[in-house]
Amino acid sequence: MTTAFIGGGNMAEAIISRAVRLPSFNPKSIRVSDPVAEKRAHLLSTYGVQCMESNTEAIENAGLVFLAIKPQHFKNVATALSGLFRNDQTVVSIMAGVTIQNLRLNLNHSKIVRVMPNTPAQVAQGASVWTSTKEVDSSALTEISMLLEAIGYQVRVDSEDLIDAATAISGSGPAYIFKMIEVLTEAAEELGIPPEIAKHLVEQTFFGSSYLVKESTVSASSLRQMVTSKGGTTEKALEILDQRGFDSIIKSAAIAAYKKSKELGGSDVLNS
Repeated sequence: MTTAFIGGGNMAEAIISRAVRLPSFNPKSIRVSDPVAEKRAHLLSTYGVQCMESNTEAIENAGLVFLAIKPQHFKNVATALSGLFRNDQTVVSIMAGVTIQNLRLNLNHSKIVRVMPNTPAQVAQGASVWTSTKEVDSSALTEISMLLEAIGYQVRVDSEDLIDAATAISGSGPAYIFKMIEVLTEAAEELGIPPEIAKHLVEQTFFGSSYLVKESTVSASSLRQMVTSKGGTTEKALEILDQRGFDSIIKSAAIAAYKKSKELGGSDVLNS
């Protein structure tokens, strides 16, 4: 089965880089359309996939069609592709904030899958939450599950509202983590630790802590309590976080991201 990607950006490349390693995906059965010649050349030379400028050429006879474009470009792409999809084709959107209803209306197609991946997919450590319309057949669902599994953890949900919630948690979540890494690295340097050492110390601390949470049989809360000695340095640091409303800040940020996702999904811009 041919798989097409409309857009050859970072997330598309993350999926392609893993798809070509799967026995059921021959590089020649993957087509990518992108307006940037340098991007097409890179994908061709790196993965051996078929690359082209035309979106209509890319989707021809493709079983799965990934929409891997920026949401603001969706209107123009949809205008050109509306009505061109066959009944046996499944459209897989990885655009943030574009609802299934918007996809249905603008593409004039009913077999739709909406996925919220995240940037760690670039190193096969992503987290993808996805849902589909009832018209999508089981073979397409299996193929999509396999592709998402190749880039990390994946879970299919029944409620599209959970996609918006996941956007705020796993979709935007890496940015929250990166921000904390930035700030802790700055603190390390202010304490006199050389920049290169500070970088590695902080990165390994986040990596090791995440790995410990994932591998441990106890909760993150329990692990935090285990490292917090009474009257010690960690307890003092956590006191400051509590005083400054750390928990409230993180939750407020996630709620704001969720509301923004819902706002984008309800926008008339995509239908106008």
